[in-house]
Amino acid sequence: MIFDTDILSMLGKIGRADLLRKLFPKTSLVISFEVYNELLRAKEAGYDFVDDILEQ
Repeated sequence: MIFDTDILSMLGKIGRADLLRKLFPKTSLVISFEVYNELLRAKEAGYDFVDDILEQ
């Protein structure tokens, strides 16, 4: 399953990135290189919600 930045950001902001594993327990969760870079830019801008996303 591939996710975009919008859904990952929203789940990260509410502290519920764990829901992805609960909703899709047997599925590989993938983000593209571009999404990863967008998340890194948010982290560099000082947003901490990115940490939970990248840990998942």
